[in-house]
This record gives sequence, structure tokens and C-alpha cells, in this order.
Amino acid sequence: MHRQRRFLLIAAGLGVIATFLPWVKMDVGGFLEGLGVNNSVNGFRSIGLLAFIGFVVCGILAFYGAQDKPLDKVPWFVVLVAGVIALSCISIFLVKASNYAELGMGMVQTSIGAGALLALGAALFTLVSAWLFKPNNYTLRDGWEAVTKGKLSLPATNKTSNSNLTRMEELEKLITMKNEGKITEEEYQRLKAELFSK
Repeated sequence: MHRQRRFLLIAAGLGVIATFLPWVKMDVGGFLEGLGVNNSVNGFRSIGLLAFIGFVVCGILAFYGAQDKPLDKVPWFVVLVAGVIALSCISIFLVKASNYAELGMGMVQTSIGAGALLALGAALFTLVSAWLFKPNNYTLRDGWEAVTKGKLSLPATNKTSNSNLTRMEELEKLITMKNEGKITEEEYQRLKAELFSK
């Protein structure tokens, strides 16, 4: 597996795990702890769900295409966009949480949880991995043009297997025609040779 793909998988995995960890811890002077109320909020809610989806998309695209090569232009550009979205969502989530604390007029204490820090790190790691291990000729403009023109290259194995399947179907038809007496043995040999010379 190419380094870029391996690092993207690690970053995506860390981001998904971080979504379920505490992002923000809130308390009202120890009051919530005293009542046994869970005072932490994980990222699997509101705008944090977009970050989660961004990490999942990055993980899926790391498996797309030839594993021994870096991502093609379209998946690479999509990974960059998903990483920026994840990073933005995490940042917005944390800003909103601090604003809620300010509304508590100093009585609500908030602290950033380990999940938020891990998610921020995973989003940055996604962007850095995608950018550092890209082919030298990839630019953001090329990625955007590839996305807008719909140049999503399919793995070559699908094309080969489809052409082999078509040849097998045509060969079966030739055999059936020969067995039913619709073509002679010489015609069968000639058509078969033409079929495999394509």
C-alpha cells in the first residue's frame, strides 16, 4: 500500500474514533458531577457529524484504485475537501461550545476534551498526508478541473475482466453455432482466431 493511502487510513481511523470521545467537558461549579450527570459532549452530534462523514470519506477513498500508487486527481481533491470540511466543523464546534460557556456568565466551566484534540490532529494529518505524498504534477487547479469534468478513472482490472467476459460469451455463441451446423469448422476456426486477435 502506498504511503499516502496508509497515512490517510490512519488519519481517518483516528478521526472516526475521536468523534466518539469527549470533545467538550462542561460543569457548573462541580454541580453536575455531584449529581452524577454526564458532563461531556462527544463530536457525534450537530456539526461534528459532518467531520465524521469527512473522515469516513477519506478512509473509503484510501481504498479506491491501485493500492501501490497515490490517489488519482479526483479522489485526491475530494480527500482535501473532506479534510478541510472536517477541520472547519471541529473548529466551529469548539467555538460554539466556548460561546455557550460565556452565556453561563462565568458559572459554566468548559474544557476541551481529548476527542476534540485528536480530531483536530486527525484532520490536519489527513491534509498533510494528502498533500505531501501527492505526485509532483498535481495542483489544486488540476484537481478541480478533473472533478468538474468528471474524470473519475476506474481501476484497469474492471476493463480487462469485462473484455474477457465479452470474449467468452462470443466464443460460447460460436461453439453453439458450430454444434447446430450454422457454420462450418473452417468458419468456426477463422471466427475464433479473429475473436482472440482483438
